[in-house]
Amino acid sequence: MTRSGLILTITLITLAVGTTWWRNRIGPDTQASGAPKNQQADFFMEQFRIRQYNEQGLLEYQLEGQKLEHYPNDDSAKITSPYMQLQQTGGTQWLIEADHAFGDSTALEKINLVGNVEIHKPAAGPNTDPIKINTRSLKILPKTNFAETTDTVTITATNSKITAQTLEADFNQGRFTLSDVRGRYEP
Repeated sequence: MTRSGLILTITLITLAVGTTWWRNRIGPDTQASGAPKNQQADFFMEQFRIRQYNEQGLLEYQLEGQKLEHYPNDDSAKITSPYMQLQQTGGTQWLIEADHAFGDSTALEKINLVGNVEIHKPAAGPNTDPIKINTRSLKILPKTNFAETTDTVTITATNSKITAQTLEADFNQGRFTLSDVRGRYEP
Protein backbone atom coordinates (compact mmCIF):
# COMPACT_ATOMS: atom_id res chain seq x y z
CA MET A 1 0.00 0.00 0.00
CA THR A 2 1.33 3.43 -0.90
CA ARG A 3 1.76 6.25 1.60
CA SER A 4 -1.21 8.23 0.18
CA GLY A 5 -3.39 5.08 0.26
CA LEU A 6 -2.46 4.51 3.92
CA ILE A 7 -3.31 8.13 4.81
CA LEU A 8 -6.65 7.84 2.99
CA THR A 9 -7.49 4.57 4.81
CA ILE A 10 -6.62 6.05 8.23
CA THR A 11 -8.68 9.17 7.45
CA LEU A 12 -11.73 7.10 6.44
CA ILE A 13 -11.47 4.90 9.54
CA THR A 14 -11.16 7.99 11.78
CA LEU A 15 -14.15 9.56 10.08
CA ALA A 16 -16.23 6.39 10.53
CA VAL A 17 -15.30 6.09 14.23
CA GLY A 18 -15.98 9.80 14.80
CA THR A 19 -19.38 9.62 13.09
CA THR A 20 -20.37 6.56 15.12
CA TRP A 21 -19.27 8.23 18.37
CA TRP A 22 -21.18 11.43 17.49
CA ARG A 23 -24.39 9.53 16.60
CA ASN A 24 -24.22 7.58 19.86
CA ARG A 25 -23.53 10.76 21.82
CA ILE A 26 -26.65 12.60 20.59
CA GLY A 27 -28.59 9.41 21.13
CA PRO A 28 -31.36 7.69 19.24
CA ASP A 29 -34.07 9.33 21.39
CA THR A 30 -33.79 12.72 19.69
CA GLN A 31 -35.08 13.66 16.27
CA ALA A 32 -33.68 16.50 14.18
CA SER A 33 -36.67 18.69 15.10
CA GLY A 34 -35.85 18.45 18.79
CA ALA A 35 -38.97 16.43 19.47
CA PRO A 36 -38.70 13.55 21.90
CA LYS A 37 -38.81 10.16 20.21
CA ASN A 38 -40.01 6.97 21.86
CA GLN A 39 -40.65 8.70 25.17
CA GLN A 40 -43.71 8.48 27.32
CA ALA A 41 -45.15 11.76 28.62
CA ASP A 42 -45.53 11.86 32.40
CA PHE A 43 -48.20 14.57 32.25
CA PHE A 44 -50.11 16.65 29.74
CA MET A 45 -52.45 19.64 29.65
CA GLU A 46 -55.12 20.43 27.08
CA GLN A 47 -56.43 23.90 26.20
CA PHE A 48 -53.86 25.41 28.58
CA ARG A 49 -52.74 28.96 29.35
CA ILE A 50 -49.49 29.86 31.15
CA ARG A 51 -48.81 33.42 32.31
CA GLN A 52 -45.38 34.63 33.42
CA TYR A 53 -45.17 37.79 35.54
CA ASN A 54 -42.09 39.86 36.39
CA GLU A 55 -41.01 40.97 39.88
CA GLN A 56 -43.24 44.07 39.65
CA GLY A 57 -46.28 41.89 38.97
CA LEU A 58 -46.56 42.90 35.31
CA LEU A 59 -47.27 40.31 32.62
CA GLU A 60 -44.09 39.32 30.72
CA TYR A 61 -45.65 36.78 28.39
CA GLN A 62 -48.55 34.42 27.97
CA LEU A 63 -48.37 31.01 26.29
CA GLU A 64 -51.45 29.09 25.19
CA GLY A 65 -51.91 25.90 23.22
CA GLN A 66 -54.12 22.98 22.37
CA LYS A 67 -51.88 20.50 24.18
CA LEU A 68 -48.67 20.46 26.22
CA GLU A 69 -46.90 17.16 26.90
CA HIS A 70 -44.00 16.88 29.36
CA TYR A 71 -41.25 14.27 28.87
CA PRO A 72 -39.30 13.40 32.05
CA ASN A 73 -36.27 11.73 30.38
CA ASP A 74 -34.90 15.08 29.20
CA ASP A 75 -37.31 17.44 31.01
CA SER A 76 -38.69 18.73 27.70
CA ALA A 77 -42.13 19.79 26.59
CA LYS A 78 -43.96 19.51 23.27
CA ILE A 79 -46.72 21.99 22.53
CA THR A 80 -49.38 21.63 19.83
CA SER A 81 -50.68 24.87 18.25
CA PRO A 82 -48.77 27.30 20.49
CA TYR A 83 -49.87 30.94 20.70
CA MET A 84 -47.74 33.48 22.57
CA GLN A 85 -48.17 37.07 23.61
CA LEU A 86 -44.92 38.87 24.40
CA GLN A 87 -45.17 42.17 26.22
CA GLN A 88 -42.76 44.79 24.85
CA THR A 89 -41.45 47.46 27.20
CA GLY A 90 -44.02 50.25 26.87
CA GLY A 91 -46.99 47.91 26.57
CA THR A 92 -46.92 46.88 22.90
CA GLN A 93 -47.79 43.22 22.30
CA TRP A 94 -46.20 40.82 19.83
CA LEU A 95 -48.42 37.84 18.97
CA ILE A 96 -46.70 34.63 17.86
CA GLU A 97 -48.17 31.35 16.68
CA ALA A 98 -46.93 28.14 15.04
CA ASP A 99 -47.86 24.53 14.37
CA HIS A 100 -45.70 23.13 17.18
CA ALA A 101 -43.24 24.17 19.85
CA PHE A 102 -40.60 22.34 21.85
CA GLY A 103 -39.40 23.66 25.20
CA ASP A 104 -36.18 22.83 26.99
CA SER A 105 -37.83 22.39 30.39
CA THR A 106 -41.05 22.88 32.29
CA ALA A 107 -39.89 26.46 32.96
CA LEU A 108 -39.96 27.04 29.17
CA GLU A 109 -36.96 29.38 29.24
CA LYS A 110 -36.25 28.57 25.59
CA ILE A 111 -39.04 27.73 23.16
CA ASN A 112 -38.42 26.42 19.64
CA LEU A 113 -41.38 27.09 17.36
CA VAL A 114 -41.65 24.88 14.28
CA GLY A 115 -43.93 25.04 11.25
CA ASN A 116 -45.81 28.05 9.87
CA VAL A 117 -44.45 30.51 12.41
CA GLU A 118 -46.22 33.87 12.28
CA ILE A 119 -45.29 36.91 14.34
CA HIS A 120 -47.77 39.76 14.36
CA LYS A 121 -47.57 43.25 15.84
CA PRO A 122 -50.90 45.05 15.68
CA ALA A 123 -50.93 48.74 14.79
CA ALA A 124 -50.30 50.71 17.99
CA GLY A 125 -52.16 53.77 16.77
CA PRO A 126 -53.26 55.67 13.68
CA ASN A 127 -49.68 56.52 12.65
CA THR A 128 -48.25 52.99 12.92
CA ASP A 129 -48.58 50.04 10.60
CA PRO A 130 -49.20 46.46 11.66
CA ILE A 131 -46.22 44.16 11.05
CA LYS A 132 -46.36 40.48 10.11
CA ILE A 133 -43.32 38.16 10.02
CA ASN A 134 -43.46 34.62 8.60
CA THR A 135 -40.81 31.88 8.82
CA ARG A 136 -40.51 28.08 9.25
CA SER A 137 -38.90 28.03 12.70
CA LEU A 138 -38.06 30.43 15.52
CA LYS A 139 -36.20 30.13 18.82
CA ILE A 140 -37.65 32.40 21.52
CA LEU A 141 -36.22 33.36 24.91
CA PRO A 142 -39.43 34.72 26.51
CA LYS A 143 -37.85 36.25 29.63
CA THR A 144 -35.66 38.55 27.51
CA ASN A 145 -38.09 38.97 24.57
CA PHE A 146 -35.39 37.81 22.15
CA ALA A 147 -35.94 35.55 19.14
CA GLU A 148 -33.84 34.23 16.26
CA THR A 149 -33.98 32.00 13.21
CA THR A 150 -31.65 30.95 10.42
CA ASP A 151 -34.61 30.21 8.15
CA THR A 152 -35.85 32.62 5.51
CA VAL A 153 -38.18 35.30 6.90
CA THR A 154 -40.74 37.50 5.17
CA ILE A 155 -41.72 40.77 6.84
CA THR A 156 -44.78 42.58 5.55
CA ALA A 157 -46.26 45.94 6.49
CA THR A 158 -48.88 48.08 4.79
CA ASN A 159 -46.67 49.30 1.91
CA SER A 160 -43.62 47.08 2.09
CA LYS A 161 -42.35 43.52 1.92
CA ILE A 162 -38.88 42.42 3.07
CA THR A 163 -37.29 38.99 2.67
CA ALA A 164 -34.17 37.98 4.61
CA GLN A 165 -32.15 34.82 5.25
CA THR A 166 -31.81 35.19 9.04
CA LEU A 167 -33.47 37.14 11.82
CA GLU A 168 -32.47 38.23 15.31
CA ALA A 169 -35.26 40.12 17.06
CA ASP A 170 -35.14 42.15 20.27
CA PHE A 171 -38.83 42.76 20.88
CA ASN A 172 -38.17 45.09 23.84
CA GLN A 173 -36.25 47.50 21.64
CA GLY A 174 -38.25 46.80 18.48
CA ARG A 175 -34.90 46.09 16.80
CA PHE A 176 -34.41 43.45 14.09
CA THR A 177 -31.11 42.28 12.65
CA LEU A 178 -31.44 40.68 9.21
CA SER A 179 -29.01 39.20 6.68
CA ASP A 180 -29.15 38.97 2.88
CA VAL A 181 -32.07 41.38 2.71
CA ARG A 182 -34.32 42.14 -0.27
CA GLY A 183 -37.18 44.60 -0.04
CA ARG A 184 -39.97 46.24 -1.93
CA TYR A 185 -41.77 49.45 -1.03
CA GLU A 186 -44.97 50.54 -2.73
CA PRO A 187 -46.14 54.05 -1.79
